[in-house]
Amino acid sequence: SCLEVVAYLLAMKLMLPQKVFLLRGNHETRDVNGWEEHYGVRSFIYQCRERFGDELGYKVWEMTNSTFDRMPLAAVIDQDIFCVHGGIPRPISDSSVEGGRIKDILNVNRVAGINPPYEHEDEDYQQVASDCIWSDPASEHQENSTVDRQTGYGDSLRGGGAICFGHKAVTNFLQQQGFSYIMRAHEAHAEGVAVSKGARVFTVFSTSKDHNQGNNAMAGCILIDFEKMQVINRSPAYRNQYVHRRDSVSLAMLSESEIAERVKLGLIEGSTAEEEEE
Repeated sequence: SCLEVVAYLLAMKLMLPQKVFLLRGNHETRDVNGWEEHYGVRSFIYQCRERFGDELGYKVWEMTNSTFDRMPLAAVIDQDIFCVHGGIPRPISDSSVEGGRIKDILNVNRVAGINPPYEHEDEDYQQVASDCIWSDPASEHQENSTVDRQTGYGDSLRGGGAICFGHKAVTNFLQQQGFSYIMRAHEAHAEGVAVSKGARVFTVFSTSKDHNQGNNAMAGCILIDFEKMQVINRSPAYRNQYVHRRDSVSLAMLSESEIAERVKLGLIEGSTAEEEEE
């Protein structure tokens, strides 16, 4: 049930605010979770009305979406791993400008409806937000046919203005931001985890069985450790295997100017930076 899932996740965030971090996806928008004609009894708005009645049910649905409007679109682990529901957004500002694509994301309105947008939402930054929650890695066929060789982006098979991102887009983004990997969701995979774009993009999905992946579909998650990233699921393809070795990135490895830049962008809290320096 949508209601139980939302209640559980929000309760976990309230109980463990410094350990549980929730990112917004396309289902945290009114256009999707209110699409009763498509999702029927599985739609969030239907379940709210069924449980609480039409009037109160609508209020519960709307207040929950007001919470979604304020959820972050992305997060960064160890200044190295970019986490997002869909994928990397197209740049709307000069990539050489300080902060680059991360600054574009941080400039999205703090209260954003996205789909549909509020009147106060800037069109360019609505595109940034939409790309974060809707985009997918380009398939091999898309890489060879529809992806723009200059930008690395192309039209998504999802339609509706959604995009896909190819090898070039991934390389440019990671190099510009100084990151190594992208962790995202948004696509069901039978093994719960899929790796693409030169093992730089990880797709993690936990409800593949409910998304036409068969009765044997698995849930997946990834443990990010200091030196290793490990896929955790029941697939023989990943069992007890560390997918990648990695160098842990901490503030101790950053110069004072790099720390100051990240504090300015909001990627590091000032008090945290001071604690590491001590």
